[in-house]
Amino acid sequence: MFRRLRHVPLCCEALMAVAQARFRLLRGTLATCGAIVNRPSSLKPNQIAWAIKRTAPLIPRSTCLVRAMAAHDLLTRNGYASTLHIGVANSKETGFEAHAWVEYNGAILVGRTDTQYTPLLNWNAAE
Repeated sequence: MFRRLRHVPLCCEALMAVAQARFRLLRGTLATCGAIVNRPSSLKPNQIAWAIKRTAPLIPRSTCLVRAMAAHDLLTRNGYASTLHIGVANSKETGFEAHAWVEYNGAILVGRTDTQYTPLLNWNAAE
């Protein structure tokens, strides 16, 4: 899972963010951390996305929404203005689907998929 020892702290932080996001959903709370913004960080957005991808499978039921919330939280904490999107799609093949993803600078970091979803909610850290 961890290619180098230097990834362990990042993965521990990502694992905690995923667990906290899952717990918030269990409590029925969608709010993400908006209070802790712009902390100096040497982490890059793609490193945060990598850590979420690696650690999320360790938390039971870490759905796309849990992963997106965790990524959004970590990006916000590290001073990156990202947007959490929740969207829906409806097709004859798959039926009705919902999906969550996170964008930073117009690129999808977490939750990339081939399906085109219509955004219902676009949530920035400042909101």
